[in-house]
Amino acid sequence: MNEPLEFFIQLLSQFAGGPGPPENNLVRFGLAALFWMVLLSVTWSRQREVKRPREQLLLAGFALAAFRELYMFSQQTLRILTGTEHDALCRLTAPLEHTLSVAAMVLIAGSFLRYLLDDARVARTYLLVGLGATGLISLFTFLWWPSKLATTPGLHFHATWPAWAFHLLAAVLLAAALLILARKQGWLRNVVVVALLFFVAAELIVVANLATARSFSHILCPIGNSLYLWAIPLFGYVYLREQSLEKKRAEVALQRYRDHLAELVEERTAELAQANARLEQSATLEERQRIAANLHDGLAQTLSYVSMVSSQTETLLYKGDFAEAAVEFERIRSAVDRAIAEVRQCIRSLREDPPPRRSLQQMLQEMVDQAAGADGPEVILRAEAPEPVFLEPGAAEEVRRTTQEAVSNALQHAAAQRITVTLGQEQDNYIVAVADDGRGFDAATAPGAQSNHFGLSIMAARADRLAGTLRVDSGPGGGSKVVLIWPAAEPPTVRTRAGIDEQGKLRAAAQARPILRPGR
Repeated sequence: MNEPLEFFIQLLSQFAGGPGPPENNLVRFGLAALFWMVLLSVTWSRQREVKRPREQLLLAGFALAAFRELYMFSQQTLRILTGTEHDALCRLTAPLEHTLSVAAMVLIAGSFLRYLLDDARVARTYLLVGLGATGLISLFTFLWWPSKLATTPGLHFHATWPAWAFHLLAAVLLAAALLILARKQGWLRNVVVVALLFFVAAELIVVANLATARSFSHILCPIGNSLYLWAIPLFGYVYLREQSLEKKRAEVALQRYRDHLAELVEERTAELAQANARLEQSATLEERQRIAANLHDGLAQTLSYVSMVSSQTETLLYKGDFAEAAVEFERIRSAVDRAIAEVRQCIRSLREDPPPRRSLQQMLQEMVDQAAGADGPEVILRAEAPEPVFLEPGAAEEVRRTTQEAVSNALQHAAAQRITVTLGQEQDNYIVAVADDGRGFDAATAPGAQSNHFGLSIMAARADRLAGTLRVDSGPGGGSKVVLIWPAAEPPTVRTRAGIDEQGKLRAAAQARPILRPGR
């Protein structure tokens, strides 16, 4: 043998062991035990994180392999320390170490079959056949070997048929796993195939060594043991590569998630901008509709009344009834003053900033305080609602205007001593009542636009926008009471209309409904 080859074999022997004294195999068993223990700890940690079928099988396979190497390391150490002969220990050592080795290889190969093929049936069949065959050979070996060794004390286990059986079985089972994995592709399959090929080569080298009566043990044993040792770190590479790939997949998934979030934020921002624009447009349209409704219900009604009274006054002047015409002129002046006040109020609402949110009680109290004069009738507010009432601004304005109109009519026409505004709640309705102790009027003969009560139709239209009703109780000499009722289950929202024509239709419907009720 040439010197380079001898050097290479000697180098392998330092790590992989071979024939000779026990200390030749200490490094071999120690390295293998260390490798298997590292894989066992990694598998154990991964198994605790996520339950995987592959990890469960590998956990058992790595544990058996590590136990086998530790057992052999301990056995070699014991021989060195005690000087015990080989024949005295091999009764149990030889069959046990072969059984553990084959069982561990079968479990490792079966675990990767289960993972790579994703076929539990194939992996289960492989494991049953492999472990079953290993168990049968082990059973026969444990029964046969002690008696054989007793009759032939110098017999070496490697010279018997069980040794052949174990190594050939391991080679066949691993070769079967390689054939099954041949239909798969990918880096993981390639790494596993290389590792299993190392195991198969190691077993075949042992068989060749047995076939040559161990004549080339000093060459074949270091090579076969080295292949076995080299195969173990390949399984560690599987974990390192998988962790690297998982990290890359996690980074890609995280980046996609960030991109998705960015897209969502951009979409939501655009949607919010559009919604904001629609809200602004809606608010502008609603404000225009509110102004149109107020002008139509207030100023338009007043001007219609002025037009009608002007026609009546013209007729009276033609007849020469100047006294009655003077009365009609006074009504015209009062109506014009009302129209001016309406216009000024509308202009103030456009110029002023929106007032802070106030309860209905506060708004009515302010209105009552403004209506009460030093030389006029007493105007008081009775707030009987259990809690502060907060309405949507448009609804609150409709209630305030309706109440103000009722109080104004009582101040101008009722000749009352006391006017009482009451805010209450009955079941699911809010109620505002304006009552006076004045002279009253005959509700059955008092049309709205005649005799200074044209504001009733306006109040009825406002009540309708609140989804409520307006009731008037009055009689000559019995005072008057105007009652506004609207639902309190949900905060009412003023019903806006697209234009004055629709507003006129609603007001006409309100006027067609009987809103005046004769007094008691």
